[in-house]
Amino acid sequence: MSVNNSYNRQAIRDYVRGKAQSVDQVTITDETLIIQEGLITSVDVLELILLIEELGEIEIDATELEPDMLESIDKICRSFLE
Repeated sequence: MSVNNSYNRQAIRDYVRGKAQSVDQVTITDETLIIQEGLITSVDVLELILLIEELGEIEIDATELEPDMLESIDKICRSFLE
């Protein structure tokens, strides 16, 4: 994994952990189902998409976005940042 990929993954982790303040931060892993477990809200998802676009220097086409692409930190990184 390149340094940039590690940085991007950590930035996504920090975002999710920052939004999930009522949950023990240690229990949030890259495989945690962040939406299903209620760690982020629908508004947070929009902010997360903007963060992904910024980190990856990409534009995400909403018509091609599948819900499972945002299911976990690992899925997000594999879908958009690696």
